[in-house]
Amino acid sequence: MARTGLSYVGVEGAARNAAAETRGRSFDAVRAQAARVWRDALGTVRVDGGTRDQRVKFYTALYHALLHPNVFDDVGGEYRGYDGAVHRVRPGHHHYVTYAGWDIYRSQAQLVALLFPRVGSDINQSLTEMARQTGTWPNWPHLNQSQQKMSGDSLQSVVASIDAFGGTDYDRRAAMESMRSTQTLPADATLRRHAYQYATVGFVESRKGDSATSKTLEYAVDDFGIAQLAKRLGDTETYDRFMVRAQSWQNLFDDVGGHIRPRERTGFDRNFDLGERGNQFEQATGYQYGWMVPHNVGTLVEKRGGVEAALRDLDEHTRELDAGVYGTKGAYLSNQPSFTMPFVYHWLGRPDRTGEVLRRAVDEMYGTSASGLPGNDDLGSLSSWYVWANIGLFPVVPGTADLAVSGPLFERVVLDSADSRRRITLDAPGAAGAPYVAALKVDGRATTRSWLPSEFVREGGRLTFRTAARPGVWGTGARDVPPSYTDGTDARNNIGTTPDGHGGLGSLDLSDNSLSRERLAQAGAAPGARLPLGDTGIEFLWPDAGPGEPDNWIPHGQRVTLGGRPATGISFLGLATNGPSQGSAVVEYTDGTTQTVPVGFTDWTPGTAYQFGNEPLVTTTGRNRAASGSDTAQTKVFGTRPVALDPAKRVAAVVLPTGTDRGVMHVFDVALTDRPLPGAGQDG
Repeated sequence: MARTGLSYVGVEGAARNAAAETRGRSFDAVRAQAARVWRDALGTVRVDGGTRDQRVKFYTALYHALLHPNVFDDVGGEYRGYDGAVHRVRPGHHHYVTYAGWDIYRSQAQLVALLFPRVGSDINQSLTEMARQTGTWPNWPHLNQSQQKMSGDSLQSVVASIDAFGGTDYDRRAAMESMRSTQTLPADATLRRHAYQYATVGFVESRKGDSATSKTLEYAVDDFGIAQLAKRLGDTETYDRFMVRAQSWQNLFDDVGGHIRPRERTGFDRNFDLGERGNQFEQATGYQYGWMVPHNVGTLVEKRGGVEAALRDLDEHTRELDAGVYGTKGAYLSNQPSFTMPFVYHWLGRPDRTGEVLRRAVDEMYGTSASGLPGNDDLGSLSSWYVWANIGLFPVVPGTADLAVSGPLFERVVLDSADSRRRITLDAPGAAGAPYVAALKVDGRATTRSWLPSEFVREGGRLTFRTAARPGVWGTGARDVPPSYTDGTDARNNIGTTPDGHGGLGSLDLSDNSLSRERLAQAGAAPGARLPLGDTGIEFLWPDAGPGEPDNWIPHGQRVTLGGRPATGISFLGLATNGPSQGSAVVEYTDGTTQTVPVGFTDWTPGTAYQFGNEPLVTTTGRNRAASGSDTAQTKVFGTRPVALDPAKRVAAVVLPTGTDRGVMHVFDVALTDRPLPGAGQDG
């Protein structure tokens, strides 16, 4: 008989652990205790109905999902930290290690937080200590070793999700401060690859390779989580800043092809095969990552051409659920980037199709044999997805506790949070033979909404389903779809000006160059300065932004309000990098009509060759460099020739171009004039 102890602190700790955990107990007693522990853990979810194989698959998945992260401290609370020093946890708490960062944030962290809120809080405290000990946020720490794997910086999203699910007994302020300080410019404390380019220009250009396009999408999800945590803590400034970055995915949406696509500094790579794995998309294709904007699906659907177009695309995508990642347009539900994809149907008003995909996946891809998992579980993430898919709920928006609702596989499901009074009960009589939701009551009140807000998750409640053998109208209304988080969409999204000596606080051109704030001021463009465009009556306002704050728009369809006043013409202040660049803006009148107007900008280092009738308004010499110092290039900021508007109407807003050609367009301001324009019908 051998009695073993394990410690990452030292031999004496291992001996104490062995003594505390096995002394005086027989093998059978220790085995029985372990069985009781697991029975209690698995008992946090009770399901009734279904077949034996379905229950075996379900509880096996739940077991897998609860294996990690794992306790790291000795019986006395000591653990060896990421800094090599020995630390001690608070009495009654544990330090948790080993995180599959790219995987756990999509559904596993939420499941653990729902069933074990105290464990969730300890995980968040453990991650906060990790950040404190390392000075940054490793995305895939193993034991107490900091390491980086895969795309994204997802442990910040993990913290935000656990917090949303009620795991708030940790140093929330310290976690928030660490996220804010490590993920802001000059990006010298972050471990995100290409973070400087992402944080300044809003996307990682495709020439970087290294899964550049999926990195942008993952970083946007991570920043959304940071923003949501900041909002719950009342930190409005951080919320606003990171919600702008959460919308960075829109910089990668190619309105010509209607897809998220790799983007170069000179335009979208429209020759790229979206069915290709690797260079631009981590372990996935562009077709699979093309649905992965969980926090703003509504806008994604609009950009893809609306509900009907998106429905056709998604139906085609889900013909194959496990199509792999090589030369395919199909889904790959055995890998993590596709986890939220089936629930896009909820935003299309078709939660019945979500349920169909989930049941196909459960039946076709998972089994009870030794090969019952369709892919790499990655410390329990596939298994956690399976658990959620079976119970008819899913955490669709990482960083929140919003839950999508679909028909549960079992007739009754009871979720009992350990060490908590929170309970969620789902009653779905006849679910096996009637898989569709015909009606739903939440705590006795009927609802047609196909989702549950975070408040329901934190408080618990009862869901009562009326099931049906065929799809009905439940969840199909425009007001029934889950929320899309659009804050930050219309805000300025690029930091193009920097103080001398601090070029790392911004970049305009993806080559780490920015305009000097001091030289701009000398040229008449100090923050808040007015810049007239000749005798046109156009007067631009130079953005009154502080150092490190966004001061211009890289257009992706942002709406700029213009006050509802009559105007004879409209003009834009800006420039192009790696240009020229042009596109079409849309003027919205207060009567509901619109007018398309062209917008074109010359490159910011043009010499004397100006295009599109641009007039240089600000000229400076010397661009600031991110590393240090400045160059000797002469730069210009241009005003566009006014485009005639209908003077009998009032201008409500202008929607900036949804796409531009060649270089990257930057718009600093938009202005109107009410003076007569020379040359009737001038079109710029």
